Amino acid sequence: MPVLTPTVDVYHKASDLPPYVWDTLEECAAEANCVLPLALKACEDEKNPHICSSDFWILCHYPHSSTVDFILSATHNELGEYPIFIVPLCDLEDLQTGFVNSRMEAMVAKLREVTPVERVYSVFAPYAIANAFTNYWTRMTTVMREPEAYYDAQLSICNRKTFRKRQNTISEDIRHSSRPATESDIPRIAELCYEFSQDSDPFFLTPEDARLEAVSLVRNQQVWVQEVSLKGSRPCITCIAAFTRNSSTHATITKVFTDTNSRGQKSAQRLVRRVCEYLFSQGKDTVSLYVGRKKDAAVKVYHNVGFAGLTPGAMDDSKRWLEIGFDQKKVDLGHW
Repeated sequence: MPVLTPTVDVYHKASDLPPYVWDTLEECAAEANCVLPLALKACEDEKNPHICSSDFWILCHYPHSSTVDFILSATHNELGEYPIFIVPLCDLEDLQTGFVNSRMEAMVAKLREVTPVERVYSVFAPYAIANAFTNYWTRMTTVMREPEAYYDAQLSICNRKTFRKRQNTISEDIRHSSRPATESDIPRIAELCYEFSQDSDPFFLTPEDARLEAVSLVRNQQVWVQEVSLKGSRPCITCIAAFTRNSSTHATITKVFTDTNSRGQKSAQRLVRRVCEYLFSQGKDTVSLYVGRKKDAAVKVYHNVGFAGLTPGAMDDSKRWLEIGFDQKKVDLGHW
């Protein structure tokens, strides 16, 4: 019996994606958090005739099949282009080397047809998929990968059952408060966004771009702050938590940052717990995030809140995601 060659289709409008693709994305909203929310936003943008976009999506599936093996997206945000995101929509047991390689080869060939080399500055996908994509992309374009991965992360998911609700410790001298950010918080949030970016090589922000990000987060109601008040002094924002990739049943915490002078006070843990509580109250079934596998302090924080699979020394490799960058002299860096 002949082996079926995977079919690869390109869509330049999110609204053209077949209904069964949307259904599959919704079914695995947490795992598809890099694709589904951005596709939903693209659908809204497409209703505005004044918005032009170069976003596109590539699907890989068997011929005449109503199931999808992989979806690749090339999308953008206010500060630039996102990495190439690739999400497997097939069963995990299907992700054998031959299966992955044949599909990545086909998807890379199609990607090379529809976008310039400069656009593909990095790829973010599950570990084996990111490496397979990179091998074929380099083979077809001669653009080498950067020596070190930009991000080696663990995808972790929290739901109402795993969530650990705790009563915060109360002190007469220190008052902690978690709340949605307001317009008056923008300057301080911009400072923290800028500081966060300085530890996110190569995705550095200028102070001006950090302010643009802060404005977007606040006006879209996608960021909360942790305020600390010492007895006799004015409140100070010590930590921010942003959640920018959201769908009807799922939210993704995309940025958590504590001021370097305020660490050790459990600000991040308090804030992330409160944000999760809020998101669940708004009808979200799950909340996900990515955490650097070597960021022990952050891993502990999220584990304590109730994010699954973060037991020290026992991380699930099937949830390992990798961002691999390509030769910075030959690409146009985006931002995320």
